[in-house]
Amino acid sequence: MRPSLLPGLLSAAARNLKRGADGVRLFEIGRRYLADAERATLGVVLAGERSAKAGAAARRQRSTRSTPRPRRWPCSPRPARRSTISR
Repeated sequence: MRPSLLPGLLSAAARNLKRGADGVRLFEIGRRYLADAERATLGVVLAGERSAKAGAAARRQRSTRSTPRPRRWPCSPRPARRSTISR
């Protein structure tokens, strides 16, 4: 019974970073047990890879886009091919 999700998330993030991951994004949904109650909790850890420069460049690119990206609709299935072999 744990009072916090953070120790498990931080140890998993550290393990992944030590094994060579450039960035880590982890989440856990679990229960915390406190003195008075049990609570469902969401824990999130984001680490590495994104710098302030990269974030500013991404925001600048989004703000200068003049038209929204076109929606991609799923392709319709191809019609069945007719056999070219004569009987």
